Amino acid sequence: MGNRRLGTKRLNALLKAGSTDTDSSYQAGAGIKDAVVSHTMRKEGRVIITEILVDLQGKAGGLTFHSSKDNGSAVGGHNAAAGANETDAIAAGVAGNHLMVWENDVHGRLFEAEVIVVEAPNGTEAADIDVEFATYAAGNKLDTALTTSLALCAKGSAMAAGDRFFIPADDADAANPEATAITLADQDGKGLYMTSNDDNPGIPYTQGKLQIILRGYDQSWGF
Repeated sequence: MGNRRLGTKRLNALLKAGSTDTDSSYQAGAGIKDAVVSHTMRKEGRVIITEILVDLQGKAGGLTFHSSKDNGSAVGGHNAAAGANETDAIAAGVAGNHLMVWENDVHGRLFEAEVIVVEAPNGTEAADIDVEFATYAAGNKLDTALTTSLALCAKGSAMAAGDRFFIPADDADAANPEATAITLADQDGKGLYMTSNDDNPGIPYTQGKLQIILRGYDQSWGF
């Protein structure tokens, strides 16, 4: 990852029509794509915005999405019966539960991220969902223990409709703002995942809508 450079003309062509023309290899894997309502990219000046809308209810006729067995492990889809118990759901987990793979040459260098809870997930502990960048592996699936690189939201309790998570955090003292340099760790080549806690046993999701907005700065310009 990171060795594939795109010229400005090619990058602009990819962004011109949003997700229609973007390279699908960076989008959701087979184990989560049925929960992705849309994945779009657009450009504002030299800022590249990637927006992903997730509905954990899932597409009709698609995979069922299930919370993890172990706290902090991955949410993912399975192809067992919709009401399958935790053991059967994990056994039938479908590999590729990344929402996307971040690539600096396509998405820019990440500098800002926002997660909005449009509809709260069902469950108690299962509704405590984190969205995070983690080490990417094609075989990651439901209940995989991930190696976190950057957490975009980690509430520590059940998500509620209207929750908004934003990094880097806004200046806490708006009356006396300071110009502070904040740099997010480079996420080039990392996968974007959801993790959950265990409802003991884990449960299938029947609701839960997240709007994920990621902003990267284009590094391809110059003389």
